[in-house]
Amino acid sequence: MDIQKWFEGKIHSIDDPEKLGRVQVEEVLGHSVGKYRENPDNLFWSHVLMSPASANAKGVGMSPHGLTVDSKVLGFKINDALSYVVGTIAYAQDDNNHSISRYAREKGPVDKEYIEELGEKKTEYAAKYPHNKTITTTSGHVLELDDTPKAERIHIYHKSGSYVEIFPDGSIITKSVKDSVSVTMNDHAISVVKGDLQILANEGKIQITSDKDIDLVSKSGVVNIRGAVIGLNG
Repeated sequence: MDIQKWFEGKIHSIDDPEKLGRVQVEEVLGHSVGKYRENPDNLFWSHVLMSPASANAKGVGMSPHGLTVDSKVLGFKINDALSYVVGTIAYAQDDNNHSISRYAREKGPVDKEYIEELGEKKTEYAAKYPHNKTITTTSGHVLELDDTPKAERIHIYHKSGSYVEIFPDGSIITKSVKDSVSVTMNDHAISVVKGDLQILANEGKIQITSDKDIDLVSKSGVVNIRGAVIGLNG
């Protein structure tokens, strides 16, 4: 396979009409304006070379790619009908137009609302470049794998505000801004080795239902039942 030429390009579109994961590239000369900008019909569709960690066969693997409009890329042409993108090029015009996620560049943390009176503690983001490995999507989802010494965290954030964060000391906070459902098809245990267990419903009721026995046992303490009305129904 003979390479016609190498090119530096800028992604014009990722909406491949054939759904093959191709990207439409605007070829540029160095950092100058692309010569095809005035006639998008002359832009070309390029295949994207994926990591061998992705199978890309039989519907298995990472699909389609991580490129987006305006990504700067490096690739090569075989001919006018066949070309390949081999990777992206990092760039920065200013702090607001930077190709590297701000969360990886010590510009975080993710902006979140906290309800501290319910036990939700604030993030301990203290990322230092280049230790925080991030994935940030166009809609606003964020994944952080932060290896910053003494500030190691894992953070999975949904654009709605729901998230899971593992703190440097191993503490875990899970928050859903809407409903949360957990389904277990066999045994399910909640164990607190040290400390207290609190179940709180601020504006709703708590219901415990079982097809068999329900046991309330305190090995060394008192079982207290308090309420405006206590009903016992046989």
